Amino acid sequence: MNKLEGFYQIEKLKIKHPNWTIIRMDLADPIIKNLKDNIYYTVRTAVAQSSEKKNDFWLPRMVGVTGKKVKEEFIKFKEHFDELEEETYIIIYPYFKAVFSGIIHLIFESNPINSTKTIIVEACDGSLWNLTEHGLKNYEARVVMSNTNEIMSEKSDIPHWQELRGEIKDIVKKISSEVKIIGRTEIRIEWSFTDQSFIFYEMRTI
Repeated sequence: MNKLEGFYQIEKLKIKHPNWTIIRMDLADPIIKNLKDNIYYTVRTAVAQSSEKKNDFWLPRMVGVTGKKVKEEFIKFKEHFDELEEETYIIIYPYFKAVFSGIIHLIFESNPINSTKTIIVEACDGSLWNLTEHGLKNYEARVVMSNTNEIMSEKSDIPHWQELRGEIKDIVKKISSEVKIIGRTEIRIEWSFTDQSFIFYEMRTI
């Protein structure tokens, strides 16, 4: 499951996510033109196929920029992906300010139906950028779940843990029943907590 497939999987599994639009880059001009100049947006990018040579990590993105800025920079996005010669998609949604954010590492040791799952959660205050770019980890959790998706052990200092714990249990159940997993697999899920709730906005296998 690459980055693009992860966005669609989040939708399919009905996991809480931003109100986004996913559209192929070469069809996105009307969407971009209709953005409101003074509203802030996040724009992510993904490719239909990924390989060692042309993977989908560290692709260009814009986070918390005005619609006017997105319009100005969009041509650079298209030029970048023209050079990659990849079928490219953009994922665009209203910007949200995160209270704290993190990454869930969901590790299946073998078949998800017959094995335990180890869940490691790393989290930081504010934007996920603080964790991924600056290495500022403020919180951590570790959970072991049984083959029936019951929690066997857990340790966490993450704020609002009970709520996040419930979200994780729900996600694990959905993945266990809907996603084909062969052998040892790690699924990485990015999330943030806003002033209202947890939202999840990227999922991929590692």
